[in-house]
Amino acid sequence: MRAFLFFLITWGNLAFAQTKTNKVTVTDGPENDAKRSSVLGIFGYNNTGYYTLRTQKKNVLVEHLNTSMAVDKSIPMEKLTVGKAKLAYYSSVQLEDNFYFFYTQYDSRERKMTLYAKELNKSTLLTEGDLIEIGTTTFASRRSFMQNAVYASYSAFSLVTSPDKSQLLLITHDMSKGEDDELASDKIKMTLTVFDSDLKKNWSTEATLGFSSELFNVTNVALDDDGNVSILGVEYQEKMTAKASKRAGKPTYTYHLIRYADQGNSKTELPIELTGKFITDLRVETTPNGDIIVAGFYSEKGSFSIKGAFYMSIDPATETVKREKFSEFGSEFITMNMTNREEKKAKKKEDKGEELEMNEFDMRQLLVRTDGGATLIAEQYIFYTTTSTTYVQGKPQTTTTYHYLYNDIIAISFDAEGNLMWKTKIPKRQHTTNDGGYYSSYALAVVGDKLFFIFNDNPKNLFLPKDEAPYNFSASRELAVVIVQVNSEGEATKELLFTSERGDCLIRPKIAEQTSDNEMVICGQRSKIFQYSKLTFK
Repeated sequence: MRAFLFFLITWGNLAFAQTKTNKVTVTDGPENDAKRSSVLGIFGYNNTGYYTLRTQKKNVLVEHLNTSMAVDKSIPMEKLTVGKAKLAYYSSVQLEDNFYFFYTQYDSRERKMTLYAKELNKSTLLTEGDLIEIGTTTFASRRSFMQNAVYASYSAFSLVTSPDKSQLLLITHDMSKGEDDELASDKIKMTLTVFDSDLKKNWSTEATLGFSSELFNVTNVALDDDGNVSILGVEYQEKMTAKASKRAGKPTYTYHLIRYADQGNSKTELPIELTGKFITDLRVETTPNGDIIVAGFYSEKGSFSIKGAFYMSIDPATETVKREKFSEFGSEFITMNMTNREEKKAKKKEDKGEELEMNEFDMRQLLVRTDGGATLIAEQYIFYTTTSTTYVQGKPQTTTTYHYLYNDIIAISFDAEGNLMWKTKIPKRQHTTNDGGYYSSYALAVVGDKLFFIFNDNPKNLFLPKDEAPYNFSASRELAVVIVQVNSEGEATKELLFTSERGDCLIRPKIAEQTSDNEMVICGQRSKIFQYSKLTFK
């Protein structure tokens, strides 16, 4: 029995009658016994197939998928030590044809954390060669280490790969200041180290950002194919308490771009501002000609809501803004696919003269084209909890429910001059509880000048008339996996990709991976079965 079974939907007399999509060829692998396991994702691929990680009970399994999407090799990840000290697995990275596993070790006596790397043998799935020490940082105290470990306020290390996978950036954060340290307001310090695909050091620099750690938050770091590092962050005029997590009212903050180029020898710092508007989210990328593209969303209210999108092109040589354009969404776009209740509420606000804005949209991707144009992609994400109390034999028992909402997707495209080309909204409602949003959100494939969004959906939405609010997907037995194509004109079309016979096999969008210009690997999973599929875009 195939977990993903294509089937024909009879659409009745609807004008847009169609069957499953013909835009994609699907190659299904065999069903695999999950055995209380969970797929962590794909960490590499080559002409032999794909390399994945999966948890099984207390083990992490390193696995190889062949091109038919079958698991043909699976071994437990090795337990490595340095002396008597055990190493903790941290991450896995592909750099060109090389795969590396990264591990951390914490020395409690020295209060020092060290990051190691070891190359993976792609045939045996075991690491080989010597452990390579690539970074180290010292904590102010054991207490400060435990605080960072428990609350994950920030990691001691961060890894960023270049788009072409030729280089790796290691950010080693300065952990030498404790919570009660008199120097806690000192400037943020970190070490930036860029390696080539053989993990040989290209350059390294001690970076002092020039901002207090209490007043500055790094939001985005990018490494371009030339080995230059761009850091985006937001500076607050007051301590990052509630104002940092929920910028209500009129915020007092400024975004900054900090860039290290020329092997770390050149540093540029520019404020990113829009006159009379509040930037709410942004990303940075580099064009093939070296220009820096900063794009994101703005608000008139200064909250987490967004009223429009902006595009900014910066010349790194002159450190000047070459182009700055912004585009307002408009009330029609904002209210598109709202429920009747939501639309009435928005209409009342508009009648009172209030500015209409879109709430709780998180920017997911900034896609820069070879001509310097850019497409912004964002998704509405909301998380909240509810509690209920029942009494058993007179004793109260409180239950907390965690709600995960992944709703509409928006895509906004600018040309190389910063002019709006198009904007589109993809209606989506995914409200699940107590599952971490495991099966929610979307997978994205960029194929030529087209965008393909793939996600779990309520099958009723395949019949959804234009502008109507979509039905909710709740990870129940009502399941359709859909594909939405957005063409170069911004026109979106939704079709059925596949469904399952039993209706309970869900894809995991967040671990899907685009593995070539026209190929993507996705994973479907339910309580007892997991299965990989390869999508080949025509």
